[in-house]
Amino acid sequence: MKKIMWGILGVMLLVNGCALSSNVVTGTASSDWEQATLLRDYFGSGLVVVRQNDEVWRIESKSQCFWTSNYIGRQVWLQWGPVECVLKSESGSICEFWTKERVQ
Repeated sequence: MKKIMWGILGVMLLVNGCALSSNVVTGTASSDWEQATLLRDYFGSGLVVVRQNDEVWRIESKSQCFWTSNYIGRQVWLQWGPVECVLKSESGSICEFWTKERVQ
């Protein structure tokens, strides 16, 4: 009986966790995401981005991000935060970054 209860609880947590993370990843409100332009890529570990408000920022990836080099000079989606941010490509690939410093 305990195994069944733990199994049901695990499935419920998994389903709810996936639902929550998909809302964060897809950005349910249009104000969550803004378009940004990638100016420079430091081999997937750090980027320089221009936000919609023309602020230029250096961000560092939390893990290696391989797709960003294909988007230099192009626009991506940015979910901005003062400590961390998320980039999403047109194809839906996502990478998480630490917000490091404002360049301009």
